[in-house]
Amino acid sequence: MMELIWDDELAVIARRWALQCKFFEKDQCRDVGK
Repeated sequence: MMELIWDDELAVIARRWALQCKFFEKDQCRDVGK
C-alpha cells in the first residue's frame, strides 16, 4: 500500500472548495435523476 502524505496547501484549497457548497440549494450538477 502506498504511503499517504498530508498536504496542508491542498487541504486549504479543498476546504475553500467545500465551503462554496450550498447544502440546501438545488444543484443541477448533482442531479442524477433519482
